[in-house]
Amino acid sequence: MDLLSSAQMVYAEYEEYLGVTLSTEHNRNATLGKYLALSKPNPDWISFDFGIHVKDDYINGAVLLLFMHESFGKAKVHALLRSEDRSFGRALTATTGVHLEEFQKRFQTGYSKKQQD
Repeated sequence: MDLLSSAQMVYAEYEEYLGVTLSTEHNRNATLGKYLALSKPNPDWISFDFGIHVKDDYINGAVLLLFMHESFGKAKVHALLRSEDRSFGRALTATTGVHLEEFQKRFQTGYSKKQQD
């Protein structure tokens, strides 16, 4: 699934992320932990070829949005999601100052640390 070829395509994934992180303590701990664990055995769940692509929109999308919130904060993630630019890379750079290649490096480093916790 082409999750983030444009920022406007991510609403269902963001809804899942919010449902997990803002509902109950069990969802914040157990469910999000399960999402992280399910993504761990399969490093190919995300691809950065021509945008960002994930295998499972909800599980992997929620993990990706967790990283984005922790990295950029709520305001920048919201600005990115509201962007009318049809290119996720351009919207990412405009709202965060980070190019897609740098985002990929940060994600791969940050996600690796998250999985070790």
